[in-house]
Amino acid sequence: MASRGDVDLVDSYVRSRLEAVLGDSRRELQPQSMSVLCRDLQSLVSADSPELAFVATAVVALLAELLLAAPTGDIFPNEGSEPDDKAEASLWQVLRSLRNACFHPAAVKRGANPAHVDHLARLLQYRNGPLAHRLREDRTSLRSPRMLEMAIILLDELGRLYLERFRAP
Repeated sequence: MASRGDVDLVDSYVRSRLEAVLGDSRRELQPQSMSVLCRDLQSLVSADSPELAFVATAVVALLAELLLAAPTGDIFPNEGSEPDDKAEASLWQVLRSLRNACFHPAAVKRGANPAHVDHLARLLQYRNGPLAHRLREDRTSLRSPRMLEMAIILLDELGRLYLERFRAP
């Protein structure tokens, strides 16, 4: 989703879905629009500061939630309500797990449910084995530039998938 036109197209989709859920296109939408968050992400990445990697990763997680939750106007849907499309469902699972790891850092293992960082590492195993291993060994790897790179790749894959749908006749 590198081009401004692509970001605007996805932003338009998200806004239209949220307006449909709200039932009123005149209502003010929250300031976290796709366009604004993409601009924020570009600023953070261009700063090329390892200290900002986690902040940028969190912005990626917000973008993913905004895109994937817009059809219902709700928070990121619960596990078990993944999309039917396999490629989208796979991205949905990883990005949801990334979001949970970023925004619920105090969540620890409860019964059969692993901590969010552990779950993220398991889901990343087939996409980026070395990063998954590193994350299992050192949870602070969630803050690394490598995690940011992986998060951007995942968001880009999701964005391209949506763009293909928007442009399909």
